[in-house]
Amino acid sequence: MHLRGRRRHGSGDDPAVRRQRGLRANDQSEDRGGQIFGGVVQGLGGVLYEHMLYDDDGNPLASTFVDYLLPTACEVPTIEVGHIESLAANPLGVKGMGEGGAMASPAAVINAVADALAPLGVTISGSPLGPKQILEMVAAASH
Repeated sequence: MHLRGRRRHGSGDDPAVRRQRGLRANDQSEDRGGQIFGGVVQGLGGVLYEHMLYDDDGNPLASTFVDYLLPTACEVPTIEVGHIESLAANPLGVKGMGEGGAMASPAAVINAVADALAPLGVTISGSPLGPKQILEMVAAASH
């Protein structure tokens, strides 16, 4: 599965991921965005790839990365990060870094899939949203 994103807001210079933050505590690490990128990829993986299946005795059916899929660099779209600075209510004025991507990316993906499938009468009711699940929802809506 390959992810492609399209900008649907503001001008072409607007970042695709915005994060409200407190004071910048470490310019070098935050500008590289590793925490934010990791959060976005974690959110994408939770919706599109990662799904634990168990047998009737509660044993995991996915015991290797052949069976349990994780997004890799090949599947991750380009992530652009923009920062909005606002002080937090603590003595340093700082906030966390990576949570926003992990919380917002699942909702963004689910809404994008819901918008794409709405003309077919598909209603999204859960995740994961891998190819198998999407095909099953389309087939159910066409009956």
